[in-house]
Amino acid sequence: MVEKKPIELFAGVPIEINVPHSVIDLGGGSGSLGCFALDERNKPVLLSCSHVLFPGYKASADMAVYYPNYSCTGGGTRVASPYFDPKKKAKPDSKSEGGYKEGYVDGKWFGGFDETLGIRQVPSPNEAKPWKDEPNLSCSLTDCAFAYLDPGIKYRNELPIVGGRIPITGINTDFKSLVGPDAGVAPKREQYLRVVSPNNKGRVLFATMLFDYVEHVSSTTITLEPDATHPTPRIITPIFEKGITPDIAGAGSKTSIKHMILLPRPPPIEGEPDYTKHYGAADVLSFDNGDSGSIVIDYQGRAVAMVIFRFRLVPDIMIKRGDRERIEFRRGGDVAVCTPIETVLNHLKLHIPQGQVLSGAVPGTVPEEGRLVVPGFSPDPVLAARLAGMAVVRDRLRTSRRGRVILAKIGRHRGELQHLLAANRAVSATWRNLAGPAFYHHCLTAITDPRHVIPQMINGVSRRRLTAAMLPLFSVHGGRALRRDIERYGRWLLDAIDRVERIDDVPAIVAGPVH
Repeated sequence: MVEKKPIELFAGVPIEINVPHSVIDLGGGSGSLGCFALDERNKPVLLSCSHVLFPGYKASADMAVYYPNYSCTGGGTRVASPYFDPKKKAKPDSKSEGGYKEGYVDGKWFGGFDETLGIRQVPSPNEAKPWKDEPNLSCSLTDCAFAYLDPGIKYRNELPIVGGRIPITGINTDFKSLVGPDAGVAPKREQYLRVVSPNNKGRVLFATMLFDYVEHVSSTTITLEPDATHPTPRIITPIFEKGITPDIAGAGSKTSIKHMILLPRPPPIEGEPDYTKHYGAADVLSFDNGDSGSIVIDYQGRAVAMVIFRFRLVPDIMIKRGDRERIEFRRGGDVAVCTPIETVLNHLKLHIPQGQVLSGAVPGTVPEEGRLVVPGFSPDPVLAARLAGMAVVRDRLRTSRRGRVILAKIGRHRGELQHLLAANRAVSATWRNLAGPAFYHHCLTAITDPRHVIPQMINGVSRRRLTAAMLPLFSVHGGRALRRDIERYGRWLLDAIDRVERIDDVPAIVAGPVH
């Protein structure tokens, strides 16, 4: 018997939860392993967003964290178990997204959100501004969760980048000292923040902290003395007080309040005082899908905040008139909404040692593909049945050359397809309008019940019509590799999809002759 080699995990790497195709249903489920921390018993945990570790708020003993991703067709390695407390009962709350807060109920976990009443910005398309303020609505100070590392897992609080690693050496709670510069002013070295996420591909994304003007002094404000540009004192804060609701709210996230907002910047050029020349001819800089859970570090490598979601910066609406054309805003793309790291750690009762790089190995041996079950708490039987059914189909597909090719293609493009279905308006609207969710759920039923017949048509829409509409959209909005594979296999897929009656038909049709 070949002994499994221990997995070594680093901060900033991609992770995913084993909820099959969660993005098609709900969104979420994949993101970044922010960093490692210690619980009250000094046990190591990995830290990320709640909507990453509990997509759609879903919580069951079957759930596990996989690195670098999870696929029901194979691939990825189990590394941790998301923590939730089934004995902590959630409280009903009609003002809270999801209808509950603070605990567990009916297979859902809301404990990663520290909710409070506040002002929430809501859409108002019929008014002068695109949004309006509504007071006394439920907002959350956090979107965070952790997972206990599996036995045998090695971990190290370092961010892997091209040419080396950046050590995380503790936390910096003095966020007021890190506030970004005025518009049109070059950032100082200590004002640059850094993020390394799965989307960076080993490159560092630089950013600066935006600030808001307020009228009254508080514990989060800074008073700026008059200068040549501003003749009177200014009171500013890097903590934005109004709640912002992410696009992924239905996927297990909630309206965020009292957060930081980071503006992406190009890498600084040493010795070049004109910051506009740092941009060069680069594309728009942006935070991206999959950055959720990423840790923000300062110039000394200390954790400052955690990214929870992003939104598009629209200078003509969000920036005051005199600064709208400045290059940092025109080339800003999507900005990141972040929770201060101290707020995250306090809510989860975790800590990160100061002045050292947290690292080690969890005692025990690497577990098999199976599950670690929470004592006294039953697994989700539906999820278990789906995983078992997919394992059977996967093993049969592996017996043919074309089946192995298809499994490899699914593994390569699955994340991109899920993102398009969740985030691209044209793709998601076509999927919904042509009965995509209904066909998908018939497929899920067939996986757990091999006798189930997948219908050829639903509400007047055939499988072929759905597929013929989706493939061009995936090709237009997807990447080059996805487009190439659609050109290569699209015609075969259109023919094969008409011949599937039950899920057991799939391996034979894939292995059979091309018609």
